[in-house]
Amino acid sequence: MPGEIQRKQTWHGDMVKAQERIHALHRVLGAFDSYNALLDSELPAKHLLHDENVADKISRRLLQPTSGKGNDQVCQWLFDTYQTQDPALQLVVLRFLPVLCGVYLPRITTSPDGPLAGFEAVLLALYAAETKARGGRPVMINIPDLGHASLYHSPRQTVGSPQPHVEVISPALEPQSSVKSTKRTVIVAVALELFYKRIIMMPSKSKFDLCHYARSWAVKGCSWSNAVETLARSALPPPPSLNPAQVGSSSSLGAALTLGEALTLDQEPQDPPLLKKSNRPGRWDVSGMAKRNPFHFLTA
Repeated sequence: MPGEIQRKQTWHGDMVKAQERIHALHRVLGAFDSYNALLDSELPAKHLLHDENVADKISRRLLQPTSGKGNDQVCQWLFDTYQTQDPALQLVVLRFLPVLCGVYLPRITTSPDGPLAGFEAVLLALYAAETKARGGRPVMINIPDLGHASLYHSPRQTVGSPQPHVEVISPALEPQSSVKSTKRTVIVAVALELFYKRIIMMPSKSKFDLCHYARSWAVKGCSWSNAVETLARSALPPPPSLNPAQVGSSSSLGAALTLGEALTLDQEPQDPPLLKKSNRPGRWDVSGMAKRNPFHFLTA
């Protein structure tokens, strides 16, 4: 019984905390259709995470030419929400990380004199949380000695005991109070790593955002970028108009927005050359792609 009472108290505390952040979001965004429904929900943080209408409004605000400044109210809301230490609310913040990074990186590199304290405050909050979680320890993996036979070899040839090689994936993180140019890469990479760890819980359109921006980062300045762009566009539906008068509050507008474009998942893409339909419903198979953390090289 005491355990059940404690669980109810925790649930009630989390719900009140989420409702407070929804009230704060209402003050930032103004009226939105799902405001009352979110407040009445028993799981407001979860429903806020998957609310496409709210996600569209926040993404549009992040894409504004004047976004990311020190007085940016959306960035302030993201920062305060992550500081609640509530895992469900932190997921809501991580949901917008691809768009935030997608806007921040080109702006800070093309106009390095322009302060983007709002974006950087959010990134530093994520970085500080991960630094504390790692406790000054690097991220390492053990690579088995391939010179020894495995358990599945027959007959087994035992030559001493295998000695695994220890490799450092990411060195120990140093606390940072500001985003210096020499530390920007690792700060952004750690933030994206947090998103990657929780990507299974992210809405589909947030994953779409990550793919969209990662593609643009990967081909930046490459001679074959046009070929990749052509291939990607053959796999994606045409972007809808960004004119609010035409789009309205339609939930079909995705949050994968960049440089005046928007992508939607409501249509099934045509098969591009490197994609093939999977036998599993709703999935696609990509040949020749390594299944690994796409951001590991940023933190090496």
